[in-house]
Amino acid sequence: MHHGPIIKTAVAAIASFLIVAIPNAVAVSEQAALSTLGWIFAGIAYTHFFEYWCHRIPMHRGIPALSNVRRSHLGHHRIFNGKNFKTRRRRDLDYIAGRFWVFPLLLFSHYGLVRLVLPGAQVTLFLLGALGHYLLFEISHWLTHVDGNALDRAVTRIPWLSGVRERQIEHHRKHHERPHTAFNFNPPYLADRVAASMPPTETLPSPVIVVAQPIPAPRVVSRGRLRPIVQYASAALVAAAVIGGAAVAWKLRTGAQETTSKDSLLA
Repeated sequence: MHHGPIIKTAVAAIASFLIVAIPNAVAVSEQAALSTLGWIFAGIAYTHFFEYWCHRIPMHRGIPALSNVRRSHLGHHRIFNGKNFKTRRRRDLDYIAGRFWVFPLLLFSHYGLVRLVLPGAQVTLFLLGALGHYLLFEISHWLTHVDGNALDRAVTRIPWLSGVRERQIEHHRKHHERPHTAFNFNPPYLADRVAASMPPTETLPSPVIVVAQPIPAPRVVSRGRLRPIVQYASAALVAAAVIGGAAVAWKLRTGAQETTSKDSLLA
């Protein structure tokens, strides 16, 4: 089995992270355990919502400046559908993993922005969470479309984890069946829940309805137009709240340390 594309993507992501992490290694090692977990969680949460936005907007709806992104993703959908949702054909594998340069490009651009407001240690931990989420997404997405892979066979022997994995695969299968739903890939699908794009719980055939006259259009057009704005605004607020909460916690912790230092000097 040719796993070259996903290996190249993962190695490029890890290497780009190490470039920004190594200079801040000492500062990161001095962080308290709770603070460390908080910043890593913030990076995971941010990437979870950012993944949703990238998948729903540039990849599906399209942005003029990123037309190649949408074209490539539509190629992925054309190949992996119906009975070919899982495959072992090498010619199809190039359409699973993201391009190896995508994560380094996003990481360096985010590093420059986040570094303006946070110290290097917090930025590194935040990006570590982003890296973890990205690798989990890319590797599990790769395995979702590779039929009969060894890792999924091993996961099926672990009771709790096997259930999570089965639901993850089914969630993504429904996205390929209904491309307007299930844009998140990793559980717990928070952005899908906030944006009301969770797929139906069951895949049922559409009923055949015979009527004498056409069914009038529902009178909810204005709400339909406003829904995407409300959904994306809600997702942005949740992401901002997570990052802002972590930032406030860090500021409070730093202030407490400074107060303690001044008190010890006065004593």
